[in-house]
Amino acid sequence: MSPTTAIRWAKAWRERGEQSAKPRGRQPGQGAKLADHAAFLLDLLEERRDVTLREVADRLVGERGIAAALSTIWRFYAQRGITFKKDRARRRAAARAGRRAAVGLV
Repeated sequence: MSPTTAIRWAKAWRERGEQSAKPRGRQPGQGAKLADHAAFLLDLLEERRDVTLREVADRLVGERGIAAALSTIWRFYAQRGITFKKDRARRRAAARAGRRAAVGLV
């Protein structure tokens, strides 16, 4: 531990009685930006199953006035078990030429 960290922890203990480090990462309640718009976001998928995250973001801004990063929208759907997969119809998920399947364990 660095001396600066020790000084800051001692100061927090003296001033506020805190004896632990501050929490790291996403705190509870963060990421709930889209929670109020859940019905709208889920209806978008019912309306058009192959909608892209970019299209969802554009509709959020256009119809609800809410700007959200693609990662925020992805996280909203992922928490509900909904994924966006590429398919062969759009030819974006095809295997590279020359690749073979794994032979197996030896």
